[in-house]
Amino acid sequence: MARPSRRRDNRRRTLLGTGILVLSVVLAPTASPATAAPAVAALPVPPPPSVAGPAGPKPTPLAVAEALVAGFGAGATVDNSSVTRCMDAPAMPLAYRTDRIILRPAPTTTTATALAQVAAALTTEMGPGTFTIGTPETITWDPAADPGSVAGAARLPTGGSDDPGPDGPIWRVVSVPVHATNGEAVPVVKVARRLRAAGLTASPDYLLGSGNGPLGVWPNGAPAPTVGPGIPRAGLGGGTTVAVFDTGVPDAGLATLPSNLTRLTAADTEQPDRDGDGLADLYFAIHLVAISGMFATIAPDATVLGVRVTGPTGIATDFTAAKRMSTTLRNANDLDRWPQTIVNSFGSPTCGASPTGGGDDMVPLGLEMVAEAVDRHEQAVVVAAAGNMGSDVPFYPAAFQTEFPAVISVGALDATTDPDGDPWTSASRTATPASFSNFGETVTAWAPGVALPTYHANGLRFEPTGPKIPGYATVSGTSFAAPIVAAEIVEQIARTGQTPHQAWQAVRAAGRPCSAAVGSGVAVALPAMTATSTTRADPLLKTEC
Repeated sequence: MARPSRRRDNRRRTLLGTGILVLSVVLAPTASPATAAPAVAALPVPPPPSVAGPAGPKPTPLAVAEALVAGFGAGATVDNSSVTRCMDAPAMPLAYRTDRIILRPAPTTTTATALAQVAAALTTEMGPGTFTIGTPETITWDPAADPGSVAGAARLPTGGSDDPGPDGPIWRVVSVPVHATNGEAVPVVKVARRLRAAGLTASPDYLLGSGNGPLGVWPNGAPAPTVGPGIPRAGLGGGTTVAVFDTGVPDAGLATLPSNLTRLTAADTEQPDRDGDGLADLYFAIHLVAISGMFATIAPDATVLGVRVTGPTGIATDFTAAKRMSTTLRNANDLDRWPQTIVNSFGSPTCGASPTGGGDDMVPLGLEMVAEAVDRHEQAVVVAAAGNMGSDVPFYPAAFQTEFPAVISVGALDATTDPDGDPWTSASRTATPASFSNFGETVTAWAPGVALPTYHANGLRFEPTGPKIPGYATVSGTSFAAPIVAAEIVEQIARTGQTPHQAWQAVRAAGRPCSAAVGSGVAVALPAMTATSTTRADPLLKTEC
């Protein structure tokens, strides 16, 4: 039995003049400040080639996909749809692992049965004796969804129901290692499609990016040196805690850290320059620190917990990110300390389930499980950046907002074009959409995301001939628009005691709907730094989005 699906829209557009993902979770403070956390020993992998600065501008998705694969190493590929027809036209390159297939079996389907279906699909696509299947790894939110567990075996439905609704278990996620005996890449897209046709929900294990745009891998150019962060709005956000699931928190000497930023654990340490050449290993190095600077400015009394979801090479995949996130959130659930806001600053477009176009998205199944769990428990909202591709191609997990009401997808506004010249505010609560921002029906909200000053690296370059960052930088992207919305929500929670859902509805109601030209969404830029997150704009002011 396959899970309910999301439909793909064949009518895709690209709009100039219209970012990525942040995931923040409000938890009770449980860790010491990042400056006091012990250093983590060097990871047991060779330093990757620096991919911070590509040789020259390339089409946005291609530059990002190539950078992700270069950072990840063997076992991943860039798919431009020329062979797999991953996407219907206009196709957008993306990256995924070629040695993994991700499954979400129904609770009545044992893992052994699912693996037998994988073997049958591989045999059909590749031929008998041409592949091996490794030991699977499972993420289980609800033990009742895993018939291999004691709780699952005791609670298996007896009437044949695999209901994924409010009263049914949250289906587990299984990562299946697959290898071709000749050393070539496994055709995971074709295999996943065949499994879906047979009733087993399957997807590639997508590599997750945290920034892209018309200037190569960055939405609006590399981080640029500046003299300091945004001026904090004092006294806001107290009593809330935000956990950012992202790149981790570097040691204090490698970056200027906001005083309200804390590592969740010592393992959540980022090593942005493992080879010591002074060039950031990855284009999104120090990303979590830059994100936390949005909270330090908009809701500075909130505590920000940094949680690393990237792997040994600095790259996250759907499964590795979902594993870290689900572990953290389940622990919070067990302690009755649910997050209030969850903001996601990485993601990926997806392949389609049909090579002929239209049909379902083969969504990232691990992140889908996390979004479903948050939505089911109704204790938090997920604030996710809509993507920086300047198109309406769905970008996940933000695009889950069409399925799960707890997900808020955020596009970026360019508030630098307003008369006040302040990148943080707009008197009308609106602004021109940023040229790089995604748009369309998968965007819920719009917030500033261009030239925002924030905390950043100490002494690192992001391009071989670029300037060293002196601890602060201006950044652009929906990666930073999303935490601004999350900060407005925690400000409202701290001020009123509302639930996260109530607080978001209040912030949303005070915003202004954008025009049909950008598809959907409500602009919630602060009208002034002295205003609250629910201050309404003068209705006589023109809507700019």
